[in-house]
Amino acid sequence: MVFAINEINNNHNLLPNITLGYQIYDNCLRLGVAFRAAIDLISGSEESFSDLNCTGPPPVIGIIGDPGSTQSIAISSVLGLFRVPIVSYYATCSCLSDRNKYPSFFRTIPSDAFQVRAMVQILKHFGWTWVGLLYSDDDYGIYAAQSFHQEMQLFGGCVAFSEILPYDNNHRDIQRIVEVIQTSTARVVVAFSTDLLSLMDELLLQNVTGKQWIASEAWTTTPVLHTPHYLPLLGGTLGIAIRRGEIQGLCDFLLHLRPDNNPKNRRKVCTGQEDLSSTDTAYTDVSELRASYNVYKAVYAMAHALHDLMQCEEGRGPFSGNSCADINNLQPWQVVHYLQKVNFTTGFGDHVSFDKNGDALAIYDVMNWQPNSDKSIIVRTVGVVGEGAATGKVLTLDEDALTECVVCPNEFWSSPENDRCVPKEVEFLSYKDPLGISLTTASLLGTSFCAVVMVIFAHHRNTPVVRANNSELSFLLLWSLKLCFLCVLLYIGRPQLWTCQLRHAVFGISFVLCISSILVKTMVVIAVFKSSRPEGKATLKWFGAAQQRGTVVALTTTQVAICTVWLSTASPTPYKNSQYISSKIVYECAIGSEAGFCMLLGYIGLLAAVSFLLAFMARKLPDNFNEAKFITFSMLIFCAVWITFIPAYVSSPGKYSVAVEIFAILASSFGVLLAIFAPKCYIIILHPERNTKKAIMGRRVSGSYSVKAREMWITLNICLYLSFTCISASFIPSSNSCQLQGHFKLNGMYQDGDFIIGGLFEVQHLKVFPELSFKAEPEQPQCEEFYMSSFQQGQTVIFAIEEINKDPNLLPNITLGYHLYDNCLKLVVAFRAAIDLISGREQTLSNLNCTGPPPVIAIVGDPGSTHSIAVSSVLGLFRVPLISYYATCSCLSDRKKYPSFFRTIPSDAFQVKAMVQILKYFGWTWVGVIYSDDDYGIYAAQAFHKEMQLFGGCVAFSEIMPYDNHRDIQRIVTVIKASTAKVIVAFSTDLLALMDELLLQNVTGRQWIASEAWTTSPVLHGSRYLPLVGGTLGIAIRRGEIKGLNDFLLHIRPDHDPRNNMVRIFWENMFGCRFQTGGREIEGEKMCTGEEDLSSTVNEYTDVSELRASYNVYKAVYALAHALHDLMQCEEGRGPFSGNSCADINNLQPWQMVQYLQKVNFTTDFGDHVSFDKNGDALAIYDVMNWQPSSDGSVIVRTVGVVDEGAATGKVLTLDEDLLYWNFETKNPPRSVCSESCPPGTRRATRKGLPVCCFDCLPCADGEISNITDSTECKLCPDDSWSNPEKTHCNPKEVEFLSYEDPLGISLSTASLLGTCFCVIVMVIFAHHRNTPVVRANNSELSFLLLLSLKLCFLCVLLFIGQPQLWTCQLRHAMFGISFVLCVSSILVKTMVVIAVFKSSRPEGKSAMKWFGAAQQRGTVLVLTAVQVVICAVWLSTASPTPHKNTVYIRSKIVYECSIGSLAGFAILLGYIGLLAAVSFLLAFLARNLPDNFNEAKFITFSMLIFCAVWITFVPAYVSSPGKYAVAVEIFAILASSFGLLVAIFAPKCYIIILHPERNTKKAIMGRPDAKK
Repeated sequence: MVFAINEINNNHNLLPNITLGYQIYDNCLRLGVAFRAAIDLISGSEESFSDLNCTGPPPVIGIIGDPGSTQSIAISSVLGLFRVPIVSYYATCSCLSDRNKYPSFFRTIPSDAFQVRAMVQILKHFGWTWVGLLYSDDDYGIYAAQSFHQEMQLFGGCVAFSEILPYDNNHRDIQRIVEVIQTSTARVVVAFSTDLLSLMDELLLQNVTGKQWIASEAWTTTPVLHTPHYLPLLGGTLGIAIRRGEIQGLCDFLLHLRPDNNPKNRRKVCTGQEDLSSTDTAYTDVSELRASYNVYKAVYAMAHALHDLMQCEEGRGPFSGNSCADINNLQPWQVVHYLQKVNFTTGFGDHVSFDKNGDALAIYDVMNWQPNSDKSIIVRTVGVVGEGAATGKVLTLDEDALTECVVCPNEFWSSPENDRCVPKEVEFLSYKDPLGISLTTASLLGTSFCAVVMVIFAHHRNTPVVRANNSELSFLLLWSLKLCFLCVLLYIGRPQLWTCQLRHAVFGISFVLCISSILVKTMVVIAVFKSSRPEGKATLKWFGAAQQRGTVVALTTTQVAICTVWLSTASPTPYKNSQYISSKIVYECAIGSEAGFCMLLGYIGLLAAVSFLLAFMARKLPDNFNEAKFITFSMLIFCAVWITFIPAYVSSPGKYSVAVEIFAILASSFGVLLAIFAPKCYIIILHPERNTKKAIMGRRVSGSYSVKAREMWITLNICLYLSFTCISASFIPSSNSCQLQGHFKLNGMYQDGDFIIGGLFEVQHLKVFPELSFKAEPEQPQCEEFYMSSFQQGQTVIFAIEEINKDPNLLPNITLGYHLYDNCLKLVVAFRAAIDLISGREQTLSNLNCTGPPPVIAIVGDPGSTHSIAVSSVLGLFRVPLISYYATCSCLSDRKKYPSFFRTIPSDAFQVKAMVQILKYFGWTWVGVIYSDDDYGIYAAQAFHKEMQLFGGCVAFSEIMPYDNHRDIQRIVTVIKASTAKVIVAFSTDLLALMDELLLQNVTGRQWIASEAWTTSPVLHGSRYLPLVGGTLGIAIRRGEIKGLNDFLLHIRPDHDPRNNMVRIFWENMFGCRFQTGGREIEGEKMCTGEEDLSSTVNEYTDVSELRASYNVYKAVYALAHALHDLMQCEEGRGPFSGNSCADINNLQPWQMVQYLQKVNFTTDFGDHVSFDKNGDALAIYDVMNWQPSSDGSVIVRTVGVVDEGAATGKVLTLDEDLLYWNFETKNPPRSVCSESCPPGTRRATRKGLPVCCFDCLPCADGEISNITDSTECKLCPDDSWSNPEKTHCNPKEVEFLSYEDPLGISLSTASLLGTCFCVIVMVIFAHHRNTPVVRANNSELSFLLLLSLKLCFLCVLLFIGQPQLWTCQLRHAMFGISFVLCVSSILVKTMVVIAVFKSSRPEGKSAMKWFGAAQQRGTVLVLTAVQVVICAVWLSTASPTPHKNTVYIRSKIVYECSIGSLAGFAILLGYIGLLAAVSFLLAFLARNLPDNFNEAKFITFSMLIFCAVWITFVPAYVSSPGKYAVAVEIFAILASSFGLLVAIFAPKCYIIILHPERNTKKAIMGRPDAKK
């Protein structure tokens, strides 16, 4: 802004001969501060006026700002009263486009109305129809969210969720919002806010990524979220930003800014010579001029308007009589006129003009958040949204630019075209660099100076100047300085290992050698002086040349030791640093050990400090020893240089840190060289006559005293001049008087008194605003349409004041007055009235004390929330109490914003809770919401949404009531008709247009819930509305009674005082007449006499049966009276203010009234308690009202209950249901739910994309139950229980096992016993025929053993049947395993016997049976069986099978089974049986072709084939069979294999024995079957 004004002042074509000034204030991001600043600007900041002309600085012709929408709304409301133009560069709220409310507001940033359309265009481009919405809890966020909802409806998209970001970053609310985002199916989130940091931190904490963010212009380019930390969360964000611009010359201007000593520029003043060009901050960055560019345009718009105004030609002007503005008496509204017509183009080529609403041309850049090379976020322009685009295409996107960029490797950087990675430039301080050349030159120059001085001193070594104070030390000092200069060369050039190691070591040792020489020289000065005194003659004896050399060597050796330790432990090394400058590699020396470097510097600093201290103490020695003065000065330079070095070194990037260190070395070295040796060289070369012992020992007269005297004289003259100027300025002669800038025409009622109480009431309605062409001073608005109930409320103030004035116990000897105004239901009028009340109405003030009428100690009103918000924002700055009787917005409870606001009506926060209590009482969970487009409706709707979420209900639709748009009314009616919600909640003061349209379309059958704003409003009580609103439930302000009010209302009379014109207007409306005004009477018009009888009228004014708002007014006046009474009862020394003081009744301050109002506590005659909580809110209590039909068919409102948050019973809502009237055929309350309740046995499943109240009832799964209605989840039954068929409770699970009662168990038991019987029968047969050849063949003993084992196999089945017990579980598998091994081993041995017998029949194998006789056969069977016994024993002893209740196989049953304990044990048992069976099968298969007389091998082969087939099939069948069927499979396998062996081996033999005994002979068995064939 300052740059633009300077540029305009230097422009000869724009405002020639005019110099623009500026006064800029910081608003501290607070509305209160912004208001103070705005008032200060338009009224001036002078504490007092020295003349009665009230002249001061030039008038503020306009204000640039405020950037915030909330601040601009409030400030523009005030400035609009005086038509002072305000041009905002960042306030985007669409509400500011209302010319009636904000007539002098302009802006160079597009309105949110277009911002929202621009964002919806992006959504539309990508087809995103399902999005979430987040917005801040302020005017910017609230209005933007409203517009977004409307635009999404038009676009055809839907909002998945809509959440308000808490103003105080409440962690619990933040967590709830994160949970909503997490659970939502919406992948795109739109955010309107200026502070998202807390939310983003919580999202990162919970790892909620994978969302596409759409940013509003408020945070698209904010750098706070651009760190690598947020890249996973916000990378790819799309947003819109203010149009970027360029301002030539701004960068240089910013870098040459310097502070001054003007107290108005309130900033800490440093040296004022700091170099801004070395800084890299948002201040110096002019690459992204967005808000600043808007400021630039705003200043130029103001300048062009003023220029056009000054170019006006008299007689051709735009104002009345074709006049022009008087530049010496410029009126703000005249500037507004020219601003409206501004039309110019900036140097960047952007067109600037304003439409009829003061809005700028709408155009935005589309931005994309992309990853930077350092993993941070960089914001790139990828498109543009321009509503006025010549192509007709609103959104233009470069989708190629949206692709993610690849990060280059660490040693590479992107090319200028950003299409490839190129090696980074390596940067170091080189000899080719201009900076390096300069520093090298300075180093060599310093070395040369040292050499020159050494030559001079060597040539004059015998002179007194050189010999003084040890010339050897002087030469050593010069040598060390030469080393200091030369060590600089180690810092320049490409860092190498040896240079990195040497540079700091050489620097440290050289400087210590230098300073130790200086320190010793100082000590020599002191020693020489002491030796010149009698008591110190021996001093130089103890500090001679040898001691001086030793001291220097010792001090220098210490530094050598420090360097040696440093280099040996953590030596400096070359290092490639890419952190300082991302695009370059800075080649530098890493210091290795920070501690080592600090010790090196610290030791130098310590010696320098000691040298300085000693030299400073010796500075006043006689002049013949004055070298101490030069040393003091040299050490002062040295210390100053190195103290400055540290912050400069730390803050300098790359090679510049090296340059800073070199500069410090050179500066300190030159300082020491010049301070110590320049004076001596001066004497030696230019004044050799003073280079004598006599001259050195002499004294010189100093001229310092004359210099000091001259300086003091100059200072005194300056002070006297300034004092004279200030005194003269205060005695300029003056005349005339102080005048108000404007006068408002307001309707009111007035009565003088010791203290005045102000009042704001909605008595009339301003329907038509005067034309705002600004060609003439705007006319005062004329109000119409009189409201009798509001006039009654105003009269209640007068009644209460008169009652108090007559009360000897309350405010004795004090008379209260009143000054009441009509706000005409318009904010601008309310503002005029409020300003009029607190500033007074006198046109002129005749004395310098500016005394006027008694102060307005407080204001009763305003009834509207929007008005109260605005008015209280202004009054709060001056702490003037405002007590509203009808403003319910919960936002007004914010004590920081509204510190002096009180109310006698409960806050909306409780009103909403009260209404939700009614919904909860009747179980209405599916409701529609309609609310007015003002603060009352918006804040109430927000609170209602929150409370409904807590209650568990849902909002079917949420619609804003338009002020005058019939199409929107029809759309809302369509929404109501289409919705399944039967209950509608309405927060509004004007529903007439909506109700008329509902009647027109015959939309009945709805249950209305009324807010207190229209519960008792009579406008809808006509009989025509009964079918529509009959049965309405609402809450109303607590009804009260005021004794004597009725008589008072009936006895008022009009008078001729213009300040009481509201009574005259009332009288004319009441009786339909007109008062004589001096004009000619109109024929047939009834004239008022003022004597008409009010008692003959019946209307809202005379009706005192339902005193609600009036009762609140009555309590407000009495609260003020009690506060003032308590204030006056204060005893000095015991007061509540500082120093226990009391308020001065003659100089009463508004904040003192606030103090006492906060503590008011009294009871009205009606018995109601009145007090205020810490937020200024009254006790929360409401009557519940029901709209019922009266005898004449109209609506009558009856009290049917109460909602009392502080009820002693603890029951908040109390309803008398017998008194309720329901406007439905059933005469019962309606059902209003999105989905009917889910009965027990089911659960709620939310329908996708719909609120939680819309759900399907899904039956609980098996094993789960729900025993309550509307259960959100089914509970899992315990392990031993299962759900009943209805899924309402858990029953004990059926226990399943293979029992003897089970048909399957009976069948298997029978089969087992049958097999056992068969074995017994075969044994009997074999025993009976034991001597026959068939039985005796192949060892009959093995046959009997095989039959016994088969019997055991059959019998072991019985262990598998029945309820498992420990012993049966342990025995069943062991018995089964041993029995089968005994069986299979017997078969194996039988097979081996067959083979052995065959072999013994041949000559070569006659001895085969000798080695495999009966004993060996028994032994083989015994050994093979013993192995299985061992396996079983180990298994049972380590992991024994146990009974186990299994609920896995069949969830609805408990399968009682035997857990095998060890799967390995069971596998080994089966595997061993399988092994023996396989061997038996193999041997039998090999022996199948033996001669027929040995053909038992064929039967064994067949039996083993059956056995193996059964058990191979068993494994998968066993594994896949559930519960008892697994046991049945195992039993079946046992039985099948046992029967297989029994039949395959013994059936052929039994067949021969029983049916063919003729074949049971040795001859038949030994014979061959060939003969038969």
